[in-house]
Amino acid sequence: MQIVSTIKAQIIQGGMMKVMSWGANSWAAVDEYTLRFKVQGHLFKGFVQVFLTPMDVYRVTLIKRDGTVVKTFEDVYNEDLTDIIDNAVERIPAYKI
Repeated sequence: MQIVSTIKAQIIQGGMMKVMSWGANSWAAVDEYTLRFKVQGHLFKGFVQVFLTPMDVYRVTLIKRDGTVVKTFEDVYNEDLTDIIDNAVERIPAYKI
């Protein structure tokens, strides 16, 4: 599960304060290439699933607690991963961070 550990580390490296603001918890490997965790942000509450594609970019999927897919972001690069999730889960433009 080295890949899943790397995905989690990359998300945290993008900004620990952002990750904490999501209320991220219940981090779990879905499979060798997919990390799933629960969030309780201002804009979205549910699960975030991050999959490493064969093209070495990520697919980020927001999933409601009932299993409904809300939004999917394709071709997300490592350096954009935390910001993409933050913009969908928590960020309010009026916050000047």
